[in-house]
Amino acid sequence: MKAAYPEVDIVERLDEQFQGYSLQEGHSSVKRVLEALSAIGLEPQVGPTGGGSDTNIMYKYGIMAPVIGMADNNAHTVREYVDVGDLVDVARFCEKLIQSYDN
Repeated sequence: MKAAYPEVDIVERLDEQFQGYSLQEGHSSVKRVLEALSAIGLEPQVGPTGGGSDTNIMYKYGIMAPVIGMADNNAHTVREYVDVGDLVDVARFCEKLIQSYDN
C-alpha cells in the first residue's frame, strides 16, 4: 500500500481478539455432542476451528465448550444460506443434546 500511496502514513497495529483452542475428543463436552449427533444418525466432522466464535471467549475464562457448526453454504457472503433439511437436523440435534442432560 505504501508504494501505491506514498503520501499516506500507514500505521500497523495487531490486536489479539481471541485465542484459538482445541478440545480432545475424550473431553466430556465433546463426547456429549458426538453421542447426540450419533443418536440422530449424523456423522460429525471433528477438527480444530479456524475462526472466532463465542466459545473462544468462553475458553479464555475456563469454559471448555466445543464449537458446533452446521452445514452452511457460501459462509460470510451475501449469498450465504442453509438448507431447510439442515436446519431440521440442527433442531433434532439440540433436542437430543438437551435430553442428554436429563439422564
